[in-house]
Formats: sequence, structure tokens, C-alpha cells
Amino acid sequence: MLLKLTREYMMLILSILFLFSCTPDEMIISVYTSDIDAAKNGEIVQVPVKMTFSMPGEDKDNDLEKVEVIVKEYLSPKSKFTIVKGKFTNSVVVETSIDFGIKDNPNKQILKLNYYPPRKEFPKEAPIVQLNKKKGVIKELNRRLRKINFMLTLSLPPKNNKLRIISDSKVPYKIQGLSTWVSKKPYVNYVTTLNKREETEMLFKGGSSSIYSQIPIHFRLRKMN
Repeated sequence: MLLKLTREYMMLILSILFLFSCTPDEMIISVYTSDIDAAKNGEIVQVPVKMTFSMPGEDKDNDLEKVEVIVKEYLSPKSKFTIVKGKFTNSVVVETSIDFGIKDNPNKQILKLNYYPPRKEFPKEAPIVQLNKKKGVIKELNRRLRKINFMLTLSLPPKNNKLRIISDSKVPYKIQGLSTWVSKKPYVNYVTTLNKREETEMLFKGGSSSIYSQIPIHFRLRKMN
């Protein structure tokens, strides 16, 4: 009897954890230097994004399928969901793309990547590429998710955010990231130069103890010509 009650209690706890676990474990964004050039010139381009969620608990009511239907309305049209269910753990992988440019595209995507040129008063400063949340869109999405379950909401930033920057340009690019990890090593100020066919991957942690739980993830860049 005690064993049965303990098992039921554990299942209840896991179900509650499932409801609170809507922060991505990892998000990977891949940006080519040609994308940066296009954004600088006023274009809006699509860059690929991959988000991974892991959720303890059993999805008895098939809430994940209901969530997928709603969330796809807030992603690019060709987005892909992969749901793997287990008795105690569920995993979801979302493959999508987001807008990257100077101007905002009036769509319902939850994220955008913005290119900020140097300010007029500081013309020599390096441009910034910054990941921004569309707070109004996320608020609307969460309002709809709570209709599935009142405790179900999407929370950003992810626990780990990886930015892959790949050079496909003849001219080298200098990249700078602050408070980041590269190849499992922490850097207060990470600076590297990318030649054609080279790449770098910066990890920005989004936990409560990280500065990026309070400010947007970003990096600076300069074309070396």
C-alpha cells in the first residue's frame, strides 16, 4: 500500500514538473557572414534555429500534440517538431528559422535577430547582432497555452544558447562575445578572427545566475576591410 502511494505521489510530482518545464534546454542559432552582409544592406533573411526541450513526467493527456498545433502558428511555415515520449521523460526538438535584419518583420514569430549598425554619435563602434524576444507575441502564445493547462507557459532565454558564426566571405570578420564559453572554456571577453570557411561557436548561458537572464544575447563584429 505504501509502495503504491509512493509511486502515485512520484507520478504527481513528475506531472507538475512537466507543466513547469517549458524553458528550452538548448537553442542553436547558425549565422553565416553572408547573412550579416545581407542584414547590413537592409535585407531580412532567415537563419536556422534548433531548440531542444526535455520534460519529466508522463503526458497522459497528449498536451504536447496540442501545444505543437498552437506553437506552429508562431514559427516559420516549414518548422519541424519531433516529439519523443517516455514513461518518465519527454523530449521535443523544434527546427525552425527566424528573421535576421535591421528592420522588424511584422509577423508572429517569437524571436528575431537584429543587426544594429554603429550609432551616429559613435561611428567607429562595432555593429551588434542581438537576439530579441517578441514579448507581445510570447504573451499572446502563453495566453493560448494556458488554455491547455493553466500552468503551461514558454519561458526564455534557454538554459544554453549556442551561436554558430560561419564565414563564407572572402574578407575576414572579427567577432567579439562577452561572458561566453568557447570549447568548454569561459571567457570574459572573447575575440576571434574568422577567415573564409572558418567558424566559431559561442555558448551563452541563460540560467538565473547568468547576466544573459537579464539582458539579450548579443555579439559584436567588424569586417576587416
